[in-house]
Amino acid sequence: MRRHAKASSAGPTPRRAKSFGRIALLAAVAATLLLASVAQAAASELHVSITGTGSGEVTSAGGFEGSGEFEGTPPIECSNPPKVGMVCDNTPVPFFGSEVVSLSANAAPDSVFAGWNIEEGFAIANCESSNPNSCLAGAPEGTDVKVTVTFNLKPTGPTVTTNPGATEISQTSAKVAGTVNPKGKAVSECKVQYGLTESYGSEADCESLPGSGESAVPVEKTLSGLTPNKTYHFRFKATNADGSTTGSDQTFKTLPEAPAVITTPGATEILQTMAKVAGSVNPNGASVSECKIEYGLTESYGSEANCEPAPGSGESPVSVSKTLSGLVANTTYHFRVKASNPGGTSNGSDQTFTTLALVVPTVTTEAATGETKTTANLNGSVNPNGDPTSCHFEYGLTTSYGSEASCASPPGSGYDPVSASAAISGLTLNTTYHFRLVASNGAGTENGSDLTFTTKS
Repeated sequence: MRRHAKASSAGPTPRRAKSFGRIALLAAVAATLLLASVAQAAASELHVSITGTGSGEVTSAGGFEGSGEFEGTPPIECSNPPKVGMVCDNTPVPFFGSEVVSLSANAAPDSVFAGWNIEEGFAIANCESSNPNSCLAGAPEGTDVKVTVTFNLKPTGPTVTTNPGATEISQTSAKVAGTVNPKGKAVSECKVQYGLTESYGSEADCESLPGSGESAVPVEKTLSGLTPNKTYHFRFKATNADGSTTGSDQTFKTLPEAPAVITTPGATEILQTMAKVAGSVNPNGASVSECKIEYGLTESYGSEANCEPAPGSGESPVSVSKTLSGLVANTTYHFRVKASNPGGTSNGSDQTFTTLALVVPTVTTEAATGETKTTANLNGSVNPNGDPTSCHFEYGLTTSYGSEASCASPPGSGYDPVSASAAISGLTLNTTYHFRLVASNGAGTENGSDLTFTTKS
């Protein structure tokens, strides 16, 4: 925008008007010469660049101050990323005459302003004064203004790393580790921050201060008073004269409590060779990897069987049981429930039961079938009552019998009746025979009732 002087249209007395006329004429000539000089002046350009290890931005106030006739020039802006020699002006900013521009330098959060350098042109004010982040710069006609601004990274505290995970983890403690490089300045404080979230909330001193060297120093701390079966966040923090820095966030999980185990006193469904024992297991929130019933003739046990069902990983007691078999009749057994999870192994209390005494087999003689002149099939049933049992049939012309035939198959050792039979031959036609079933186990021998059959004539 050009400014033009205007002569006044009204004046005083003619004599004084003549005098003022000469002055106005001279002023008009001077203005014309000044405008011509400005019009003929060679334009200057403003260039701004950033250097240094840091980053920031440089802005102008949006206009010029001085004796020139041009105002309202668009603001310049020079910002990240920094690059040595980077020309940041939007467009070459023209200078005419002795115009000056107001510049401001603002460092990024991680950087500090380190100074102005007027490479071409000159500083008018403030460039090295009490307000170093602003500068008034200008240039003679035809000379560019080149300004370099230096931003450097802020000095930082120690270099800190946090090792992933933890060691020596228990229900209430864990050992964490990391490294601290003091970067040549004494570390005044070294802490472990920890808690259930990344807000931490608790901290503890490192076992020892890392010193003042220039290499990474291992640091560690055993944290205590933790809660079982919880995930903890943690990081290391160190401070020297340049400030405080923290390592990355890491996590570990404390071990759960070992299962809570109860052995139910006594047993149920006790027989000569079998008994059902029971208890309960609370997994305490962690998967139970093993649940056993330990049993034997003493508290050393010696035998074990898997619980039924598996207790899982909940936080409430789960009923478990097991039917033990192959026991000895009339014998006292010790037993207990044992369960394991990642937190450890727990044993229930020792309990006892006594198996039943042996009982002789239960024997029933049943009617003969298939009689011919010389043959017949003898029948019956045997309940072994839990002990291995053998059987045979006795037969003859009287209740003294005199002959016998083994059962076709042994009755076994179960607790239910088993059919027994024997095919006999060499009989006399049209003759009445007596017979009975006889069975024996560890408790003794039992005879079935006497029955008769008659061969055909």
